[in-house]
Amino acid sequence: MPAHLVLLHVIFRSRNDEIMSGSFWKWAAIIVFVAMMSAMGFFLFMQADLAKADQWASVIGAFIGLSSLAVGLGIFTDRRAPSTSTSASPEDTIAAAKKALTGLVFQQWRTEAAIRSLDDPEPIPISWHLVDDAGLMDHPRLVGEHLLAFRGSNDQIPGLAQAFRKLRRRRLVITGSPGTGKTTLAIQLLLHLVGPERDEADPVPVLVPVNGWDTSVHPRLHDWLAVRLPRDYPALNAPQFGTGAAKALLDHGHILPILDGLDEIPAPARIAVISALNRWLAEGDQFILTSRSAEYTTAIEQVRDVLTATAVIAPAAITPADAETYLRTSLPPMPRHDWTPIWVALHNASHPGLSRLTETALGLWLIRTIYITPAADPTLLTGPLAQQKATLRAHLFDHLIAAVIDSRPPQP
Repeated sequence: MPAHLVLLHVIFRSRNDEIMSGSFWKWAAIIVFVAMMSAMGFFLFMQADLAKADQWASVIGAFIGLSSLAVGLGIFTDRRAPSTSTSASPEDTIAAAKKALTGLVFQQWRTEAAIRSLDDPEPIPISWHLVDDAGLMDHPRLVGEHLLAFRGSNDQIPGLAQAFRKLRRRRLVITGSPGTGKTTLAIQLLLHLVGPERDEADPVPVLVPVNGWDTSVHPRLHDWLAVRLPRDYPALNAPQFGTGAAKALLDHGHILPILDGLDEIPAPARIAVISALNRWLAEGDQFILTSRSAEYTTAIEQVRDVLTATAVIAPAAITPADAETYLRTSLPPMPRHDWTPIWVALHNASHPGLSRLTETALGLWLIRTIYITPAADPTLLTGPLAQQKATLRAHLFDHLIAAVIDSRPPQP
C-alpha cells in the first residue's frame, strides 16, 4: 500500500480523542519518516543514473523536512493548547446535587399533597401550640428566644414555618393523638420549606419513616441517611455528582431530616432513637420528628432526658365553628342534599359522637371522603350512629375503601 494511503488509513481508524491528543502526532511522525525513508531507498536503488538519483533524493529530503516541520508544529500546538474542559469544584458539585434533590422532593410531596387533598379547597384549620408539660421539653433558653410566639395553624403554614426558623437549633417534635394531623403538618412544613420562596442557603427537608432507622447498625442518623437517601432518590447517584453525594450533603448541613412515626416502632427502638439523636447530633444539626403524644411521653420518661434544644408542639381540638366552616367550604355552593341538620348538631352538641369526631382532622376527612365527595345523603350523621364517636367512626371506616376507589377509579 502506498505511504500516503497508509497514513490516511491510520488517521481514519484513530479514535476521536486520540486524534486530538499528542499520540496522533507521534504516530504520524513515525509513519511519515518510515514512508519517506522507504521511498528514498527505493528510488536510489532503482535509479541507474546517480545524477537523477541525487535529484530525487533532494526532492524527497525536502518533502521529509516539510512533513517533519508540520508534525512538529502539530505536536507543539497540541501541547501548548489550553484544555477546554474544566472539572467542577466540590462546592459546585454539592450545589448541583442539592438543587436536583430540592426539585425531586418538591415534586414528590406536591403530588402527595394533591392525592391527600391537603389544599383542596383549603387546609383543615388545626391550631398548634407548645405542650403544657414542661417535662417534655428542654429549657426555654436552649430551645429559642421566641417560644411564646410559637403557635399557628395548618391554614397559615408560613407563620408556623417562620416560628420553626426562629428556633435556636431548628429542632421540632410534632405530637398529638391519633388522627390529629401530625404527618399532614410535617408535609405542609416540608412543602413550604422546599417551595419557590425558600432561602437557597436552607437545607432540603426530606421526609423518611423513622422505622427504617436501626440504631444498632447505624448509630448516627447521618450514617443511616447517607445509605437511605440514594435509594429513595436515585438521581443522587448520577455520575456528575461523583460518589457519596448524599453523604456530602449531610456533612455540609444541607439536609433537614423529617422523621415520621416514632410511635410506630417498638418501645425499645423509640428509646434508642431519642438517645441516638441526643448523643450524635452536633449543634447545627436540625430535625423534625412526629409521634403520638402518649408514646412520646413514655419514651421521654424511660430515657430520663428530653431531646436537646427541641420544641415540642401539640394540636388543639378543632372547634365546632371551624369544623362547620371546613365542611361548608368542601361542599359545592348548592349541595344536592340538605346539610342543615349537621350544622345544628355541631352548634348544639346534640350528637356527641359527631362532635367528638369532628374535633380531629381524620374525622373531617372521613366525612368529606364518604359523604361530600360522592354527594351522598348525610342523614346518618345525625342519626343513632352519631351518639357515640366509636360507632360513627366504625361506620365511616366500613365505607372508606369503596368511597376512595369510586372517587379515584384505577387506571389501566
